[in-house]
Amino acid sequence: MSNILECRSLSFNYGDGNSKTSVLKNLDFRVKTEERIAIIGQSGCGKSTLLNLLAGLDMPSEGEVLIDNKNIANMKERQRTQLRAKNLGFVYQFHHLLKDFSAIYNTALPLLINDFDKNEALTKAANILKKVGLESRTNHKPS
Repeated sequence: MSNILECRSLSFNYGDGNSKTSVLKNLDFRVKTEERIAIIGQSGCGKSTLLNLLAGLDMPSEGEVLIDNKNIANMKERQRTQLRAKNLGFVYQFHHLLKDFSAIYNTALPLLINDFDKNEALTKAANILKKVGLESRTNHKPS
C-alpha cells in the first residue's frame, strides 16, 4: 500500500522571536491508501492547525506535508485550492453551512462547484444524507 499522506518533521509556530508559540513539533506520520485516521486531543493542542497544514491552508514553520508524494509547499496556491476541492474533505467542529440553503444543497455544493451535473450532484447529496441518517432533513435549512 502506498502513502496518500505523509508528514516529515512537521512543526508550526505562531508569532516571532520572544512571542513565538510552538504548536506542533517534529511530527512524523503516514496514512496509507484505505486507512482512516482520527485526530483527537485536548482543546488547544493543535488539531485544527494540523488540519490547516495538511490542507495547505497554512505552511509549516519546518518540515513537509506530502500528498501522493508531492510536497504541497511546492505547489502554487491555485494548485493547493484544486487539491482541496478534488481530494480533501473536512468535517468541522462547528458547522459551516450556508444558512439560506437546504441540507441537500449544502451537501451538493462542493460537487456543483466542481462542475457536476446538477441532478447527479443532488442524487449523490441525497445518498450522503441517507448514509448519515439525515434523509428526513433533506429540505431543512441549518437554522
